[in-house]
Amino acid sequence: MLQPAHMAVHACHMTSRKEVTACFDMVTENAARTLGLEGYGIAEGNEADFVLVDAPDRWDAIRRLALTTLVVTAACVSSGPK
Repeated sequence: MLQPAHMAVHACHMTSRKEVTACFDMVTENAARTLGLEGYGIAEGNEADFVLVDAPDRWDAIRRLALTTLVVTAACVSSGPK
């Protein structure tokens, strides 16, 4: 998910922290909203599907193309690259 956001940041010359973090939201929360996914996000009662990346925040995740460290989907846990 980070590769398309990283490419968009560069192709569209998005350089501010606000623009880069908005791009992160485009490939996560806003994408789910556009697709009409219900129960998306970390909240009680929602499915526990998520991707954990090695970054302190959204800005750094895109800026460094942070490594995926954990993927949890449909109660299955996968670790990232070793």
